[in-house]
Amino acid sequence: MIYKHVNKICAISHNVLTLFLAMKFLFPLASLGLLTLPLILLLHILRDRYQQLPVTSLALWYGLQQKRRGSHFRNLPLTLMLCLQLGIAISLALSLARPAMSFLVDYPQQVIFIIDTTTSMLAQSDSGFLTRIEGLNPVNPLILVKIDAARAMLKAQIESLEPPDSFAIINLKAKPEILFTGEVNQKAQALSILNNLTAGATGLDLPAALTLANGLFIPRHRHKIVILTDGNFELTKLTELTYPVNPLIMVITSPKPLSNQALLNVSAYTLPDKQHRIFARVVNYSDQSVERTLQISTSGNSNQQSKTIQLAPQDETTQIWTLPTQTESATIEIMEADALPQDNRAQLWLAEPAPAQVLLISKTPTLLAKVLHAQPNIKLTIAESFPTMNQGVSQNFDLTILDSLTTTLYNETAWPTGHLLIVNPQTADHAPLMRRVKPDPATAATWLHGLDFSGVYFKQITAITIPTWAEVDLGINDLQLPPSSTPNPQSPIPNPLIFHGQVGQRRVMVWAFNPTESNLPARLAFPLLMNNTMSMLLWPSLPKVILAGTPISLEQGLTIELPDGRRLTHSFATQTNFDQTQQPGLYKIYYPDQRWGGALAVHAGSALESNLHQFQASRQTSEVLKTSEVSTATSSEIYELWAWLAGLALIIILLEGWLAWTP
Repeated sequence: MIYKHVNKICAISHNVLTLFLAMKFLFPLASLGLLTLPLILLLHILRDRYQQLPVTSLALWYGLQQKRRGSHFRNLPLTLMLCLQLGIAISLALSLARPAMSFLVDYPQQVIFIIDTTTSMLAQSDSGFLTRIEGLNPVNPLILVKIDAARAMLKAQIESLEPPDSFAIINLKAKPEILFTGEVNQKAQALSILNNLTAGATGLDLPAALTLANGLFIPRHRHKIVILTDGNFELTKLTELTYPVNPLIMVITSPKPLSNQALLNVSAYTLPDKQHRIFARVVNYSDQSVERTLQISTSGNSNQQSKTIQLAPQDETTQIWTLPTQTESATIEIMEADALPQDNRAQLWLAEPAPAQVLLISKTPTLLAKVLHAQPNIKLTIAESFPTMNQGVSQNFDLTILDSLTTTLYNETAWPTGHLLIVNPQTADHAPLMRRVKPDPATAATWLHGLDFSGVYFKQITAITIPTWAEVDLGINDLQLPPSSTPNPQSPIPNPLIFHGQVGQRRVMVWAFNPTESNLPARLAFPLLMNNTMSMLLWPSLPKVILAGTPISLEQGLTIELPDGRRLTHSFATQTNFDQTQQPGLYKIYYPDQRWGGALAVHAGSALESNLHQFQASRQTSEVLKTSEVSTATSSEIYELWAWLAGLALIIILLEGWLAWTP
């Protein structure tokens, strides 16, 4: 019986000791408030030291021999009020110190994978890949592409997760993006995304990817970030940053430096005689001298030229060719294989796209026709009005320009088909005329930046009501109405000079002025204004060459034919930029009516991606970040107790007050 009680006392003592050891104070300095306890005790000792007694006369005490009093210890008066006041002081002091209990909790794990998809991840190796990660099985030597090795590693890591763990995948490139986030029971969906993931981007932003990863953290989880990369980037700036969870870097490397030669800065220039001048840099990213065969061929291999070049270690050379006028496309290629085949080949599209069909309806078309003829890739048709046009003229125009005609801005059904530019619209009502109008450059829209409107003025413009679909592009900074004019009640505020908008699938722009009644045609701003207007209303001109993975701005409804032959229709509703440019080669563009609209070339060769061992020092730099994994099986959770102590103090204060005021 005694033994049983002893065991129970020991268990209780152990539990109390465990709770005591689990407790910690978040603001221990506040425990100095416990120094008020001796002060409270001292006040209670000194209180009522000499008791007052009523007597009839002090003479009764006179002459009595006083007893000698020694300095003996006075007994502490143990009263209820003393206990209450001590309880108040202890509760307040401890609550200010913020005591907290720390418990070990087994939380689920959240792993965020960041996978490098730059072009250098397509590099090959003769001997497979090595990894710095301990505990991971060696990568299959038969895998010869780094992105495949990274994909295999990532799949193995995902398969090792168990419920209720969760994970996410981030695509590491120049503009990182989240590919997947979900629970372990969604492995199939994540593996499908990985199977379709291809490498082919130029440059990466690892700090931005880590910022995305930290934004995905789920509360009450153990967090882990894993980066799968070939280490072909500089980590110096990364080590200067701090993150809540540092990343674990899995570097996929080859046992020896890779030999790679690349085509860089491949471009074309059209000579005055319409022949094409081709330029290309050939760079040897190797520590050994190499001999390479460089070949250029035109569309249909009708014209093929080859030359042998010698390159010293880390050397480069520039090659130039001249191709005839009728050449549609050209392909430049390094014939020998190396570590990264994607940058051994570059294509160029040399033929001009079909010109845009533009109809100008004007009774005095001289000025506008002159500036329109100077615009590139435009076929201009001029007419005084629709009824007087020749029957042989096609009605399918990409853009119609209405110059100084009576036009309604509010009845879209009366407009011609296609996009629309309205110059100096004439209203049917008697709107006031504004005299001596000057543009206000401060109100210019982004697409007008770079145009100098200083000193430009217009003799007069007609005030019109701004349509609901319109967006102001350029305003005015002064206004002089004729004294006899009466403002239009429908438009009390004069209109700006330029505004535009989208009406269904049609883009509409209005120049609310007559160029012939101003000094604008004498300024350089006039042809530039027309050029920018054409870019706003027609399909914008595409760049001739971009690097792999670079997004391009495309209009809604265009169809893009990829180098592998697939066709995609770009939808503006889903994305503003077309970013599926990972494949090197020619991308052909088609208008909604399936007319060919041009092509652009995507090149994989770049100094960032083709130099496969430019950042060999990054492996030493990455040592700073490799000990970052949060791999403990349990995590601590803290429960603060100050609120309970503060409540206890309030209860004791109320009890003390009740006792103090009770007779």
